[in-house]
Amino acid sequence: MADEKDLVRPLSKERLKQLFDDNGFKYYQDNDGDLGGFWDFNTFHFILVGENQELLHVMSRWRRVVSMKDLDIIRHTIKSFNADKIFPTCFYRISDEGLITVHTQLTYDWEHGVSDSQLKLQLQCAVSTSRQFFEELEAALDA
Repeated sequence: MADEKDLVRPLSKERLKQLFDDNGFKYYQDNDGDLGGFWDFNTFHFILVGENQELLHVMSRWRRVVSMKDLDIIRHTIKSFNADKIFPTCFYRISDEGLITVHTQLTYDWEHGVSDSQLKLQLQCAVSTSRQFFEELEAALDA
């Protein structure tokens, strides 16, 4: 008989919350109902989208906000990381004030359902690979 964690079921916000609770992850729910959390002071959002909310979009924002003087280093680090790694997608945004925020994103399509084990693995992967990128970015800026 299959372990309950290996049963494929539809993705839901309740399942995400249960996974976070079961693994001791601290999280919050924002006004839009999206889930978020902090790892190494970096902000992560876990957003369900799609016709049946079958897509899990994990988006993170690096904890630092930097000035335009760091743009070349940020571009180089993103280009190198994206060339060597399949995921996450890394990108930056420049505000009207000339401040730069750096982000990562991954989207998983669970149209046919997902087991708890798969969901846990994908969340761990999204968070750990994003943290890896942010660590590389920190090292490049601090060099």
